[in-house]
Amino acid sequence: MSSSDSDNDLFGEETEEERIARESRLKEEREKAEARAAEKEKKSRSSIIVEVSPEDIDVDLDKVAEVVRAKKIDGLEWGQKTEKVPIGFGLSNLRLIFTIVDAKVDSSMIDDIFEAEDLQGLVSSHRIASWNKL
Repeated sequence: MSSSDSDNDLFGEETEEERIARESRLKEEREKAEARAAEKEKKSRSSIIVEVSPEDIDVDLDKVAEVVRAKKIDGLEWGQKTEKVPIGFGLSNLRLIFTIVDAKVDSSMIDDIFEAEDLQGLVSSHRIASWNKL
């Protein structure tokens, strides 16, 4: 076999330099893919509005808002705005706005916030009024 035949050998062994270059290229591609995935996860957020109905007319909605906002979940950020929405006969619902990271928080976790024991006797029900992808 001549030297030109060994340079064009399609079935030959991979040289050490080729192996290092290939591994380096694969590592770089993997790091770029991981960075893109992390960026995509960070951007995948939703804005949610929840309306909370009090147990009765005497429930202090400011206290309900305080108790709810005290709950901390990774990937959930409470908005600054809390609104009392009159529904009739002196009864109002509490409207809360918050943002979630979709990959970390799901609807069952949101339900758990409002169905917790510390809100028993204060909250009759809650509903997701709006769920918008950002």
